[in-house]
Amino acid sequence: MQARVLRLIVVCTLAFVLGVGGVAYGDQARTAEVVPAVAMAQQQVTPSPTPTDEVPDIPPEVAGAEDQWPVANKDYANTRAAMGSQINAANVQDLGVAWVFEIPGAGPYGSAASNPLIISDTVFFQDLGSNVFALDLESGEVIWEQMIDQLAVGPNGPAVGWGKVFAHGGVNTLHALDMATGEELWAAELTGPSGAHQPYAYGGHVHTGTAAGAVIEGVGADQVAIRGYAGGASGYIYGIDQETGEVVWQFKTVRGTFWGNPEINSGAGVWFPPAIDTETGLTFWGTGNPAPFPGIVDFPNGTSRPGPNLYTNSILAIDHETGELVWDQQVKPHDLFDHDFQAPRVLATAEIGGEAREIVIGAGKLGRVIAFDRETGEVVWNVSVGEHKNDELERLPLDTVIEVLPGVYGGVETPMALADGILYVNVLNLPTPYTATAFDAEDGTQAVQNAEGMTDLSTGTAEMAAIDVDTGAILWTTPLESVSFGGATVVNDLVFTSTFDGTVYAISREDGAIVWTYEAPAGINGWPAVAGDTILIPAGVGDNPLLIALRLGATGAVPGELPETGEGTRTPMPGVTATPQVTPTQRVTPTMEVTPTTQPSPTGTPMAEETPEAALTGTPTAGETPEEGDVVEIEVVARAYEFEPSTIEVEAGTPVRFVVTSPDIYHTFTVKESEEAEERLIDLQVFPGRPPVMETYTFEEPGEYYLYCVPHVALGMTGTIVVR
Repeated sequence: MQARVLRLIVVCTLAFVLGVGGVAYGDQARTAEVVPAVAMAQQQVTPSPTPTDEVPDIPPEVAGAEDQWPVANKDYANTRAAMGSQINAANVQDLGVAWVFEIPGAGPYGSAASNPLIISDTVFFQDLGSNVFALDLESGEVIWEQMIDQLAVGPNGPAVGWGKVFAHGGVNTLHALDMATGEELWAAELTGPSGAHQPYAYGGHVHTGTAAGAVIEGVGADQVAIRGYAGGASGYIYGIDQETGEVVWQFKTVRGTFWGNPEINSGAGVWFPPAIDTETGLTFWGTGNPAPFPGIVDFPNGTSRPGPNLYTNSILAIDHETGELVWDQQVKPHDLFDHDFQAPRVLATAEIGGEAREIVIGAGKLGRVIAFDRETGEVVWNVSVGEHKNDELERLPLDTVIEVLPGVYGGVETPMALADGILYVNVLNLPTPYTATAFDAEDGTQAVQNAEGMTDLSTGTAEMAAIDVDTGAILWTTPLESVSFGGATVVNDLVFTSTFDGTVYAISREDGAIVWTYEAPAGINGWPAVAGDTILIPAGVGDNPLLIALRLGATGAVPGELPETGEGTRTPMPGVTATPQVTPTQRVTPTMEVTPTTQPSPTGTPMAEETPEAALTGTPTAGETPEEGDVVEIEVVARAYEFEPSTIEVEAGTPVRFVVTSPDIYHTFTVKESEEAEERLIDLQVFPGRPPVMETYTFEEPGEYYLYCVPHVALGMTGTIVVR
């Protein structure tokens, strides 16, 4: 008989987000005591005997591109302010599409959670497949590409300095590429998992950090190689020699022996680049939450980790050359709710008591923005932003679900911006339900998965707040209708942000009025770069991930969906007749051939677009492919917390090929004999923006089989496979 193709669409969505494993809260201002610098051994700094060769502290590429976007947050003070751009409130309506670049790689949270760089009219960009690209700013043409091809959690992204491009791989490496050709020069192995940090190049070092997790050995290139919040996992901060890749110093962000229980406890991940005071050489870092949170079955309410859990939820002032801890402040001791203090620090000068004072401003998922004296760490002001509910609880009832705001994704999740003494802060208002044991989690990994899976992004909102750096007073707040991970970026008299649904906003800095909006063809979980008359928008969530160049006076079109053949250029979106200035699939031959650094899986695990091994029980077809005419092919799309249709009917004894894609975020397509069964018959990981994952399986016994998405089952993302 002929092959039958059932075009069933199965939907399961959002539970994505930056990969920043924590949340933010706080209603009442708190002032933590300043912890003085301690001995080198206590600071957990591991120095290297090899000194760094003398090079300019500020790389010449960065120094020569101050009018463009040479580092992740525009400058070492992390101001994110493009005051030399031609874009302003009077002409922002003239922005149009100059070109687009189709983003090939993807990870659990989409294809782009990064900030592009712009140096000497070249764009440097990294996707969530860890792939790095150099593009021509004017045309979007590819100059070179380095396909690392390792799934990254993010946020990631490149740094440039001394003729090199530095970027994380998706497992445990930092790569140095030739700036002109993309050829790999060295790869440094890191203690912690990589793929969740965008480095800075300064003082002859690459300054970078890692999250708290364990590397999983032997996974395929289509799988995440990191187990978040595994017991005994700490974040790390590094100073790495830019010439050789040697680790000059490293700082372990969990103090001591994991607060007494290294088999269970973990935390203090480092998610964003530091602010660097180029006058004093101090670098200012933020750290994430302790884990498990709130607790697990054997240790509810964080009882496995008594005490404040240093250095979680802290600001750390570290000497850039030696790695010595100069001062630190913890703002949320013994955190139960994943309330990171992780956002990039911002350096500012405030007028306090009639005198100028150098301050450093931090914020995070706890929903607070705090200014510190840059020299001593003394708290100058502390302000609550966004919505708060139950976030000051020190313990949860053992048998009650408590809703907490900010939730696991919220508060201040993404970078802030500063201009003319005003700080602009993007705030997420999204609750998470918690129990004392994280819904009976057995370890820190399950606890964070349950928290993310129980958080419904569709119920959240966001806001942009303007704060006076002298006083901490909130000057205005602009509400946004959906959740936002778009950060804040100042362009003259405007501040830009975006929401997860793909809407870009230009907001008046004067009064918070929305001046202009743009609807991108994909969701946004990244931050723009600005140079001259152009703003680059990484829109990487969904099945049409693009890096979009908007330019004053441009009239190009954004490509729409791929034609069903799946090859070649994309067809335009309905109603759009103009042609982009660059065909998205265009490639320019690099000056040198770049050999991709992707390594084959040691276990031979198939790539996402290949057919993995089938089920553990029943009659798997791996190794004995049935005749083509006998296979029933069922196409499944996972999105938005439900399977659509919720019921799939197949015949017993007939091989069924499931072809599964996701247009938005990470999901699983998991099948068991029943909800209570332990064994998984089918267990596919589905990443957004990647080719379909496929598995052929034969159900021998009639009955109803349980279909669910592992991270979103708590939100009702289940279905039924009926075998007749």
